[in-house]
Amino acid sequence: MTRLSKWAGHGVKRTGWNLDPRAAFSGLALVSGLALMAAFYLALASQTAVLGRHLQEVEATRVVVVRENARLRDQIARTASVGQLRQRAVAAGFTTSSTVVFLPIDPTWFLDLGQGESAASFPGADGDSFPGAQGE
Repeated sequence: MTRLSKWAGHGVKRTGWNLDPRAAFSGLALVSGLALMAAFYLALASQTAVLGRHLQEVEATRVVVVRENARLRDQIARTASVGQLRQRAVAAGFTTSSTVVFLPIDPTWFLDLGQGESAASFPGADGDSFPGAQGE
């Protein structure tokens, strides 16, 4: 032994057990494995907490949207009622008609329209009356 090692180790007592390098490596591997598992567990717990919070926010948004949809449906039902529509029509200047004229329509015209014809070929589009209309 060198003089320095004797001086540095003179106050250190030797214990009764000697650590085998194989056992030291096994212990280090065990501690490292446990630390790695703990890190993965903490990462998983953190991600679960973040997703849980996001789910709460989505649920709160869904509740707000459902409430808003119910309010809008109620508003539509109130404004689209027959009485409301009649009041708005009278306010806009519409009046009730004393006579109703029904115009006959050739059903084959709609089938022909899909084969390249335009809406300008609609009977009466040029200002003429419809063929077969009452009064002709």
